[in-house]
Amino acid sequence: NERNGTDSQPPSSEKKYSRADDVPWKSLLVRFQSLFDDISLHSIASKTVLNTRDPTLNIRRLYTQTFRHLRKDGVLYLLDEVTDTYLLLSKDQVLLPVINGVIVAEEQMERELSQSRQNQTLGILHSTKRVIQPPTIPQFLESIPISKMRLIRRLVASQRMKSKKL
Repeated sequence: NERNGTDSQPPSSEKKYSRADDVPWKSLLVRFQSLFDDISLHSIASKTVLNTRDPTLNIRRLYTQTFRHLRKDGVLYLLDEVTDTYLLLSKDQVLLPVINGVIVAEEQMERELSQSRQNQTLGILHSTKRVIQPPTIPQFLESIPISKMRLIRRLVASQRMKSKKL
């Protein structure tokens, strides 16, 4: 069942995005089998492994190794093992908005912690204690290499600085 559609909701740092139905980026979902069955890609793969001992098996290996490296590099995230569905971790459509949401949530948490400390210092007691929760980090962010994550955070910080100046 191919997933097509538009991005119907904004990304949130409060979601885990653990299933294909959870993500707002339906157009960035891809199933391994759909690419494996693609005639153009299959033709390229066939030519690549033509002179190997077992071209049929090596086509599958070529796809599997390519997906493995794309996952390792933080380009693809295996979203659903059962359906073999991957999320393309687009910088502009996924990473920047989600990281921005995480940073906003972190800043909000820091403000709340600071306010709580000030209230304690001033001896102000609240009748209801509110537990300050850290932001939920989408699981796919854990698959991003640290160097790439630092770069994305710097890009977000730069964009936020530019928007504050306007």
